[in-house]
Amino acid sequence: MSMAKKQKSQLARVMADEKASIRKKYYPNYAELEKWWRAINREIFNGELHTPLFEIRRRRMIFGECIGESLEDLTKVTLSFDTWFYSRKHFIEVIIHEMVHQWEWQTHGTMGHGKLFYQWSPALAKYGMKLTECQE
Repeated sequence: MSMAKKQKSQLARVMADEKASIRKKYYPNYAELEKWWRAINREIFNGELHTPLFEIRRRRMIFGECIGESLEDLTKVTLSFDTWFYSRKHFIEVIIHEMVHQWEWQTHGTMGHGKLFYQWSPALAKYGMKLTECQE
């Protein structure tokens, strides 16, 4: 078994880390957002997602949003995130939630909280994450 397979992935370590769950406001930046998006895409989505446009801005009532647009033969996705989260773990959970919507849009041209969305629950359970309509 290779050394990489013996060690837990960075994503698995953070999701299991109690310190990452402590409710202390967490303020991410673009570099962190892109780093985690790439790691999650590689580990959970097998690198299948196209790099979206990223946006961090003050949001009201939501922590994240996936906006999909179809322009002729081009599919455009914007992942928009709030400027703060309850914890680092919360931030990563919201990224994963929005990436499931990105996958839905990219592969089926639709997004929602139905069968397609929840089919990712078993894969995410390995990381101790429960997929919900609103990641709080």
